[in-house]
Amino acid sequence: MSAFDAPQVSYFQILAYHAQWIPEKEAVICGNRRLNWSAFIPEINRFANGLIRLGIDKGDSVCVLMSNSIEALVAQLGTVKAGGV
Repeated sequence: MSAFDAPQVSYFQILAYHAQWIPEKEAVICGNRRLNWSAFIPEINRFANGLIRLGIDKGDSVCVLMSNSIEALVAQLGTVKAGGV
């Protein structure tokens, strides 16, 4: 077998594919709260865009200090999508 050429797919492309293929399936569950893919991806994008509007650049440090929640996950993923670390 020759070398395997792995496709170059980003983590956020994979999440977007889930939103496209199974939009009503639950993406995250935290306690009694549930968020499906069609609602989860826009939340991540909204957070990322908010950070970009605030001036976050690629490689900037962002601190997220929250208890475990859907919002904490959105903040973490949105930070990475905006280029923050």
